[in-house]
Amino acid sequence: MRKLSTYIGILMIMSLASGCAPKVRSEFDKTFNFAGLKHYALMPSVSSQTGKLPTGPKVDQRMQQILHDTLAAKGYSRSDTPDFYLRYRLISKLRISRGPGFNLGYLGGNMGMGMYRSRFPEKYETAGLTISIYDDKDNLLWRGAAEKEWNTHNKDPLYTDGLMVKLVTAVLDKFPPKNK
Repeated sequence: MRKLSTYIGILMIMSLASGCAPKVRSEFDKTFNFAGLKHYALMPSVSSQTGKLPTGPKVDQRMQQILHDTLAAKGYSRSDTPDFYLRYRLISKLRISRGPGFNLGYLGGNMGMGMYRSRFPEKYETAGLTISIYDDKDNLLWRGAAEKEWNTHNKDPLYTDGLMVKLVTAVLDKFPPKNK
């Protein structure tokens, strides 16, 4: 019995952790050799005023710093004569869910979980990030996008900052692509 409860606990933790990660997708030019890329420059961001995601110069500065830090950790450096150019777009979207839900509860030493299906649509906001990589001739080489649900009621700048870090990290984990 103890093994079964341990197994169920591990499965629950894994399912909760997987729900916290942003959904990421990417596409790339399969004929391009990404191994030669070392230096980059940022192109002006594409701003979007949809939804409630904060925008403006401070958000752009912070996003650029997160991008620089993440790319530096991957071995890339900024340059006036870059091998590739990077452009990002940060947006928010209103989504509607009618799908099943999952609840987990703990009370008085007992733990329980349950699944449900709502009869009424639930609205929620997502934050999305698209990063596009271009060569010096404005040809698209790679594009990655991530989306994550976010709490629009949390006005703490550290929450938004953490969300941006998660999105950038998730997208750039797919760059450079692994050519097969």
